[in-house]
Amino acid sequence: MSDKKYSFLINEASYKKEAYYAFSSKFEGRGAFESFYQSLPSDFYKDQFLRVSNLYLFMVKTGDWHLKDTGYNKNIEYFSNSYKAITIFSLIESLSDEEYVGFHGWLREQGEIFPIQDMDELNILHEKYKKSFGSIRRCVSFFENLPSNIKDNLCSSITIKGKSVQSIKKFAQILYDFRSKFVHQGDLILMLDSSPIFDVYNKNLILSKFSIELLQDTFEEGVIAYFNNKITQ
Repeated sequence: MSDKKYSFLINEASYKKEAYYAFSSKFEGRGAFESFYQSLPSDFYKDQFLRVSNLYLFMVKTGDWHLKDTGYNKNIEYFSNSYKAITIFSLIESLSDEEYVGFHGWLREQGEIFPIQDMDELNILHEKYKKSFGSIRRCVSFFENLPSNIKDNLCSSITIKGKSVQSIKKFAQILYDFRSKFVHQGDLILMLDSSPIFDVYNKNLILSKFSIELLQDTFEEGVIAYFNNKITQ
């Protein structure tokens, strides 16, 4: 196995141990995990599973943000949670079978739309892009493929004006928006605290009981569901 594009399969035995460590809670034992792994339909999906498992294990499941300055707490939870969240979203996006296309590239593929008349028209086009090809679409698709009981649990973990989030699509949008605020504005993702916490979303007060532990468990469920779908296709 020498193909560079399958770099994780080169050290399959080692990476497979780490993959089991990362996702062991989703299998009844090593035998069930091995059966799942051997059922993956191609070297491409085996390498993809090993890659996602390795990065998730070390950057999220066993990874924490530590400070060198001893004048502060060495491990600050909301720093760790914020970085873990963007890693998880990056891994979700990497699982998409669609090649990434940026907004500018998408505009060029739309034919005769130039010149764009004003900001309102540009905003309309951007919303169309996000629905058809943006990263948020990949995120929504990942959450929509979860089992119904998990989706219900996720929606009830966030309340806006005293009411649970009404759909998994809206839930995914909220999560993705908090992720984007951290990536683009440096706003830490406080809603992933281990205790219930109030936050503000679109000028509305929300109560979040959605912890980093629940996000990790959800991600693990979603990853296994994604690859099981490839097995049964």
